[in-house]
Amino acid sequence: MVAACFVAALIFAPLIAAIPAHATAAALVLVGAAMLRGLRGLDFDDRTGVLAAFVTLVAMPLAFSISEGIALGFIVYAGVMVSVGRGRELGALTWVMVALCLAHYVGPALARALGG
Repeated sequence: MVAACFVAALIFAPLIAAIPAHATAAALVLVGAAMLRGLRGLDFDDRTGVLAAFVTLVAMPLAFSISEGIALGFIVYAGVMVSVGRGRELGALTWVMVALCLAHYVGPALARALGG
């Protein structure tokens, strides 16, 4: 089944690549609007979660990427938790995800700075 999906992706890849990035912005906005339903369960008294959710929701349409928004949300959440002295509350998997998200941003910049 996975192989069949990859073959289908190969066939449709040129068609999908022809769609400009700005044409997908509306879909990202709709996804963000659908995600607003999840904000009902957010504790608005806990500013760390609210700030991370805000950054995530704003970054998605601005970066034209859901994954970029989620990555920035992870980084902001961990950064705010550490800055208010609650870093110990984060689990090991959260720290792994934060490290991977930071590597995604810092790695290419570091490689360019070192001439690579």
